[in-house]
Amino acid sequence: MSDTEDKTIVALETLTEGKPAAKASLAGLSPAHLVCIDTSNAENLTIGQKFPIAAAEVFLGRDSTCTIPITAKKLSRRHARIFAGAGTWGIEDLDSTNGVYVNDAKITSAWLKHHDEIRLGSIRFRFELERPAFAERSVAVAPAAEDTGEHTIAAGSFLGGQAMLAAVQAAETDQKRNPEADSRRTRTTVPQAAKGRGSPLVYFLMVVLVAAAGIGAVVYYGGGSDVDRLIEQSERIAERVVQHSHDQNLVQIRSADHAQDIAALEKQITQLAAARTTAPDNEALANIYAQLLFLRFERQYVKLLENDLVAAEKLTEVLAENIGTLTTPLPKADRVTTVRELTKLAAIIVRFRRFAQTYKTQTANAPPPPPQALAELVEPKNAFNHLMSRVAGSASAVRFAIFSLVAKETGERDVAIYTEWADHLSV
Repeated sequence: MSDTEDKTIVALETLTEGKPAAKASLAGLSPAHLVCIDTSNAENLTIGQKFPIAAAEVFLGRDSTCTIPITAKKLSRRHARIFAGAGTWGIEDLDSTNGVYVNDAKITSAWLKHHDEIRLGSIRFRFELERPAFAERSVAVAPAAEDTGEHTIAAGSFLGGQAMLAAVQAAETDQKRNPEADSRRTRTTVPQAAKGRGSPLVYFLMVVLVAAAGIGAVVYYGGGSDVDRLIEQSERIAERVVQHSHDQNLVQIRSADHAQDIAALEKQITQLAAARTTAPDNEALANIYAQLLFLRFERQYVKLLENDLVAAEKLTEVLAENIGTLTTPLPKADRVTTVRELTKLAAIIVRFRRFAQTYKTQTANAPPPPPQALAELVEPKNAFNHLMSRVAGSASAVRFAIFSLVAKETGERDVAIYTEWADHLSV
């Protein structure tokens, strides 16, 4: 499929033939809930707010009759529904205007897994199972539509081989049951020298076919599921690392020891980098790789920014180089795009921090900065304000809470010092 073609996923197609799935019993399903991770300025949502999924159908949208009503103009009245399926939960787009996305892929309907990210327009939720281990044991989730073709070939070959083998076995049984009839057929169609040798040979070939197809299917699925498991494991590590600094201020963060989290991130980053060599087009893999790179970065950067600006600048350059390796066109890798923007913002923060440390607050007795030093930061200030407007209230503020606090502090302190000098000297 080319990058310009529609990549909309209809993950339930193999079960529902494109039609909405029927309501199912809640028996055998893990209880679940949605966690809001990006309000996108919806009036009645807060980040971290939980919504239990306690019925076989849960509707989301602007309409007050929805199970989860959301006050947001960009949502349709009935935007989406979450429903109980065959041992798992699914989600369906109810012909909304701004679409439904699962892990940044636009969907018509799809099965949900623990920690999947759901986006309705620009509002984001995280889907969480309360008993994820139980669900993983109980459910075999259908593959996404983009993978269905190749997986079907492997499974189809295996099942086709079984069917052919069954046919051969039936023929053998029929021959034993009615040798006279078979003998009459053989005399008219098969040379005498071939008698008695055809069926065992075919039988042997069918066994080989079944074995080969079966091995191929196992290898094919094994490779894909290894990457999926690595992504899911990385998502869990990312969430755990973020939770460690949740609700902390910058004083607490700077005094905390992040060595254990950084070590866990580095181990996972190494595995993700290796996986990317064999799956460079996997957007989910690129997204979590970029996210973990930045989680590691912000825990090192927050301390260097206070006592070693040269090291902080070098660290930012290394991050930019690592993100620069993600050159494959990845139209749905929004976390990669976000990390690129935050990396630019990190470089700008170093420049304003250096300015503020050099010239400090403008006072009557303080020597003014040279005009060139002020002029050089005019464009960076505009870029800082632009990037900050994109970060504020977005999922980045949750995913990268430490950096968000650093950026906010920079705006309130360092950029403010620059602005004070610029206004004073009319730059």
